[in-house]
Amino acid sequence: MSWVHRSELKHFRKTTHIVRFLTTTIHELVGHRTGILLSEIAPGIYNFDQQNPPISPLNRKAVTSHYLPGQAWTSIFGNLAGTVEECRAILVSEYVMDNTDLLYIFGYTNASEITADDLLYTTYLNIGVDGLQALEYYNF
Repeated sequence: MSWVHRSELKHFRKTTHIVRFLTTTIHELVGHRTGILLSEIAPGIYNFDQQNPPISPLNRKAVTSHYLPGQAWTSIFGNLAGTVEECRAILVSEYVMDNTDLLYIFGYTNASEITADDLLYTTYLNIGVDGLQALEYYNF
């Protein structure tokens, strides 16, 4: 593993498969779920409570826009829809790796043999390794 410093290689090999499993699981179960669309399914029929709409995590205000009847993720974003979907799911899975309550569900705490902090550290190592490996294929 040429991308990981020799001093961290033992730790990396011991934990990277766990991080890959957890981030993949979270990617599928949580990451893709974050893409649920707020939609007007038919005129006047919504898949959310329009009187009490969800709060945007970005500005902490009620969401004011939604998809109209006939609109869908792919009809709005076209060829980029699948790429954006996967990117969002990946980012969500890596973002929540510092959530100790979530890691506890999988049996990892800061009292377990492999700690939640160990897994968070390895998550960052994995992100770095993935980025460096991707650069090997970059060509312009």
